[in-house]
Amino acid sequence: ETNYTEKLKELIDEPPPKHKITLKNGSVIEGTIEKDRVEDIMVKTEVGKLTIQKKEIEFIEDLIIPEPQIVFIGHGKEQVFDNYHLFTGKVMNQGGRRGDFVRVIYQLWGENTQVISSDSVFVAGTQVKYKSGIITDTALEPNQSVQFSVQVEIVGEIPVSYVTREVSWLTYD
Repeated sequence: ETNYTEKLKELIDEPPPKHKITLKNGSVIEGTIEKDRVEDIMVKTEVGKLTIQKKEIEFIEDLIIPEPQIVFIGHGKEQVFDNYHLFTGKVMNQGGRRGDFVRVIYQLWGENTQVISSDSVFVAGTQVKYKSGIITDTALEPNQSVQFSVQVEIVGEIPVSYVTREVSWLTYD
């Protein structure tokens, strides 16, 4: 007896295909390459596993959309002054797609895990004009790196116990 609920759940939970394989005869197969052997490849598709001879393949393209991956390069530098902390460093887009509105955020924390102060800065990257007409220079192209400087004011009398940092971004066409 077929349990259609389980079959439907399996189809929904299945990740999307990662590859589009065009054969020399014009056929197109979408699936995920599981094995890449000398003379053939094994591809998992929605209807099962297929073994395809490499000599029959015209080309293979990836279906996964590249994403930005903005990371800190090194630890950066922290300078402590009477009224503020100054953080400088560098971030880089190691992903395969442009990151938009890239922002570096620093937070100063007290001993009892309370946020003492926080501030951020948008990076000075590549200038982009979006379909909406908005123009910005806060985008990072793949493999592009930029320096940043964030000044976080010290508020109140609570001593700073530790610092956290993060980088955020959006993606637009």
